Amino acid sequence: MGFLSDLFETIIDHIKANPLHTAKQICISLAIAIPSAILTAILGVLGFSSLGPVGGKQALLPSPAPRYSHQKENSKTNRPTLIS
Repeated sequence: MGFLSDLFETIIDHIKANPLHTAKQICISLAIAIPSAILTAILGVLGFSSLGPVGGKQALLPSPAPRYSHQKENSKTNRPTLIS
């Protein structure tokens, strides 16, 4: 028998000897893998990649805050006026 056959037999023997332990390992692995796969797909649709927002896409980010001119002040409110 080859190395892979021996390895396969060892794994099967372990599963037969420890069914609850094996089931717990499978459930924990799925609990980690499934949400990460779903979130990766959702964030990809929303315009994000593993490095952040994808260039050329809006990525559902809010528009930048309005810029104010701190040199001009409205005489009635003493607040800076909005640059258009």
